[in-house]
Amino acid sequence: MPTPIEPELPEIEAGIFPNPTDGKFTVKSDSEGFTDAVVFDVYGNEITRVRFMKSVEIDASDWASGVYVVYYGTPVRMGKVVKLTKL
Repeated sequence: MPTPIEPELPEIEAGIFPNPTDGKFTVKSDSEGFTDAVVFDVYGNEITRVRFMKSVEIDASDWASGVYVVYYGTPVRMGKVVKLTKL
């Protein structure tokens, strides 16, 4: 009997998804080590800070609707900046 072929799942690229979000969103890193993610509101106030490996889910359900800035990258040197919209 032939072995069933498993379909290849597409690799999700590094980034933030879903964006825009109405609740939880995921930050995925392509780094092999630790990654830091820091979220700021439009006034520059820090909303949250996390350290993770590969990916992390952040719950934004209780945040006000608006635009946030997410910095993420290797510790000490944040390499990526993404605008996140909270619906």
